[in-house]
Amino acid sequence: SLEMNDTLEFKIVKGDDIAKYYNSSNYLNNNGTLGGSCMSDERGKLKLYTENDDKVGLLILHNKETDKICGRALIWKLKKSPCDAKYFMDRVYTNNDSDVIKFKKFAIENKFLYKQPNNLNNKFNNMFGMIMKYIALINKI
Repeated sequence: SLEMNDTLEFKIVKGDDIAKYYNSSNYLNNNGTLGGSCMSDERGKLKLYTENDDKVGLLILHNKETDKICGRALIWKLKKSPCDAKYFMDRVYTNNDSDVIKFKKFAIENKFLYKQPNNLNNKFNNMFGMIMKYIALINKI
């Protein structure tokens, strides 16, 4: 079911809050792709995200009561788009694989482009990720 309980909600955060929710102490638990993320706690590498709040945000699925997250995905503002979308949702990291569909549903409802499939297991996705980072650097975001 796509229904969420009353304690979970989606929220887009920016600036220093991006670093906050990359910190594993703010994860609900260490399960899944979220718990295994290589960027967890890499505060020094997050400047590209935290210092460009007009161009990048972080979509979090968090528990309103504990403020712990069970999922996150970077949201990039697009300079040019092949369609009506103004934002691109990058790879989703979750404690539970089943929550990935909630992020995709959120992206669709908000007219975001999103990464499909949601992994880095093939050459296309690795290349795509590198291209996105290269574009970000060229655009000085």
